[in-house]
Amino acid sequence: MNGVKIIDVNSDTVVNTVTVSNSGLRADEGCYDADHKIFMISSPGETPPFATFIDTVTQKIIAKLLFTDPGTGAAGPPSAGLEACAYDTGTQSFMVNNDGSTANPHGELDVIPPTFVMQGTPAAPVVLTLPTATAGNGFKYFPEGDCDPTGLALGPGTDIGIVCREGTTNDPLLFIIMNRVTGQILANLNAGGGDQVTYDAASNRYYEAASRWTPTGLAGVGGACTAAVPCTPVLMVIDGASRTVISMVESGNNAHSVALDPATHQLYMPYSGAAAPAGCQTCADFPNGGVLAYTIP
Repeated sequence: MNGVKIIDVNSDTVVNTVTVSNSGLRADEGCYDADHKIFMISSPGETPPFATFIDTVTQKIIAKLLFTDPGTGAAGPPSAGLEACAYDTGTQSFMVNNDGSTANPHGELDVIPPTFVMQGTPAAPVVLTLPTATAGNGFKYFPEGDCDPTGLALGPGTDIGIVCREGTTNDPLLFIIMNRVTGQILANLNAGGGDQVTYDAASNRYYEAASRWTPTGLAGVGGACTAAVPCTPVLMVIDGASRTVISMVESGNNAHSVALDPATHQLYMPYSGAAAPAGCQTCADFPNGGVLAYTIP
């Protein structure tokens, strides 16, 4: 079984568990729509991958959305997987990195209107599939090129930052900045190879946990870090105004998650011990697992 745990932060107790699957495969990343009080959580390992939408008032499922090729129904080719999502109140839509469709085998940004999943209710949840994008239905599928996407973060204006972790050996490791309304790619920066990314409005910067960055800026064998072709993990700092990389700060082995505390202006990145997983060139500086803390301006 996997599910979403609901915690009362005042008492630090789990008050409910919403089961999203009984397959034993994990639910991964999620995002919250405060406009409609809906929480989206992805199950990327399922066949096909799907997202579950939960009414946070009733704490019940209202819909499951199967990620098959748009318009083909549940029997269509499944997505290659699902990664990070975000809700954009400006466009009233969920946005999720789809690892691959037939049209975009190395990734696309899927834009989903919450009204589509709201046809289900806590009393009568529905199972849906991605429709073809048409004028007025709110769905959009934006190609991300040879990206193999992971994390994303809403940036300034209509920008969205997208992390690529290319699985093709020697491909440039990219960080894409896209117009999330039109799908236009505004910048292709050699600054990828990470997993999570967060955006800080106060500094107008993206902070990416680039755990698979390499000295050449090219993807390792199959996109992985190995003893023969090691990675040099960094915290990648990208300016939201100029859409350029402004610094790379050394981080620890497998440091692929990043969280921002806007109150203290600190970033937190958990990391593994230097020896495992193998393939980290610079991690002798971080011999034991722990959490890195960075103060940002």
